[in-house]
Amino acid sequence: MKKFSLIQNFFLISVGYIILFGIVFGKINAYMMEKQMLNVSKDRTASFIHEEVTRELHIDDLITPKSEFGSKELSKKMRHLNFGPNIEHINVWNKDRTVLWSDEESLIVKSLKKNMHLRETMKEF
Repeated sequence: MKKFSLIQNFFLISVGYIILFGIVFGKINAYMMEKQMLNVSKDRTASFIHEEVTRELHIDDLITPKSEFGSKELSKKMRHLNFGPNIEHINVWNKDRTVLWSDEESLIVKSLKKNMHLRETMKEF
């Protein structure tokens, strides 16, 4: 087996580290880009839904949990809104994480304090 010279060893080790650096840098860059795209998508979706809801609803419609009659009236208004095909489920809750309105009637007036996704979303408020 042929022995490599010091320069050849240095070259091979350098190429190996450059390849390793490229792989690690690529993974980090891809992760950061994906996270940024998801954040932009969340912000745009939130902005779009806010515009749709404020155009159709008044703040009084969303202050307290709705009775059966109020919930049906609010349901008509909410279903009329155009959220697009990517919105599968809608919950409206207050800062205390109590559901004021939902397209799933069993959730109305329930507290979602244990919901980790909602806790993360509401930490800014």
